[in-house]
Amino acid sequence: MKKLNAKLALGLLSLTFCLAATAAQDAANEQGIKDSGRGLAEPSKKLSRERIDREARQAAQESREQPVKDALMAVQQSAQAMEFLDKNDAKQAKAALEGALGKMDLVLASHPNVALVPVSAEVRIIDLNADDARINHISSTVKDFVKQGQYQAARLLLRDFASEIDLTALNLPLGSYPPAIRRASKKIDQNKLPEAKSDLLTALNSLVLTERVTPLPIIRAQALVDEVSRQAQAGKIDKKEADVLLEDANRQLVLAEKLGYGTRKQDFDNVLTSIKQVQASIDKGQAPKSLLGKIEDSLKTIKDKVSRAPASL
Repeated sequence: MKKLNAKLALGLLSLTFCLAATAAQDAANEQGIKDSGRGLAEPSKKLSRERIDREARQAAQESREQPVKDALMAVQQSAQAMEFLDKNDAKQAKAALEGALGKMDLVLASHPNVALVPVSAEVRIIDLNADDARINHISSTVKDFVKQGQYQAARLLLRDFASEIDLTALNLPLGSYPPAIRRASKKIDQNKLPEAKSDLLTALNSLVLTERVTPLPIIRAQALVDEVSRQAQAGKIDKKEADVLLEDANRQLVLAEKLGYGTRKQDFDNVLTSIKQVQASIDKGQAPKSLLGKIEDSLKTIKDKVSRAPASL
């Protein structure tokens, strides 16, 4: 979670609100399907593609439903007031802020116990196009850059070093935004336009960017394990297919670790061991339903942990 300067916040606001729905739907319809399942066997690829498509569509739906219209209008009217203040038009600036305050009162009444209210949201899919050798090379190079203090070079390499669905929202903080707008309005009444502009900038600077990350390798692993679990529950396990699915799930979890969505010791060791145990049990003609359920729970925990991780320090 991070605050934005006013210029950046308004730029993001105009861009994300206008493009969020179409960009999200494009991501769900095209990129999420086209890029998923690289390096997987055909049965795994189909299951992964279907699951990622579902997750992308859900994120797209959220990006359309999250924004609160009155909060968006309050920010837009605040931006208009700033433009009027730049022209020393106190009357029009006052009218715009009165409109913003009216919208804020509606937001406060309808969201009494909420700290942040989204004003815009967008979804983006990043899926690193690289094999294991390339991923290992990037990881090693980034570590070398950091050791040498070349942080910007490392940052450039890490920019798309990911495989994930990102749902990003621009939020209005209900604790600080309305008071700043009221102060600005009062300063206009006192004909203190520079001070009013300063208070208005404080309000716009308080907009907060939040991000929810959903790792694609974890989604793929979930889809594959779920299918084996479904077969186990039905008592009709296809041994050959199950082995392929679980091997691909194993590779996806190794990929998730390489991309930094968890650590081997804390997150993946137990899951990888359990997958091997399931494979051994299936090879013996058994249907390890409880162990598969345990793996499903572990994957959900990893996915939720990444989604809750802070976007910035």
